[in-house]
Amino acid sequence: MFNDIQALISDLDFRRSLLFEQMKEFESLQQEIKQLTEESSHNTTAQNKLKKLAQAFPEGIDKCQKDILAKINSLEKNFKVIEKTFKSISHEPDEVNNTSLDSNTEVNIKKKTFKSYI
Repeated sequence: MFNDIQALISDLDFRRSLLFEQMKEFESLQQEIKQLTEESSHNTTAQNKLKKLAQAFPEGIDKCQKDILAKINSLEKNFKVIEKTFKSISHEPDEVNNTSLDSNTEVNIKKKTFKSYI
């Protein structure tokens, strides 16, 4: 069980690293949009790119950016909670396993008792 939890934690770390890479790319795109906005007053190429961007996001790029950032924050919180939960599970003694063994023993005794009546 410990190996399974370790594998899940490793997978979470890998996914978190992918999320950070995508976050860096998103920040880079935000920076590019900011640069295009600054250049748009005197650069027709920048103006055209901003028009295409506005067509791609009819609700507005600001709303989309805020939505994406909110989702990223939510994902990061979820990653932390899941990782913390797995780490706490991996450090607990096997009380769960002992409990399930005890309940299995009780079930076996009940089955034997029931069979003896038949």
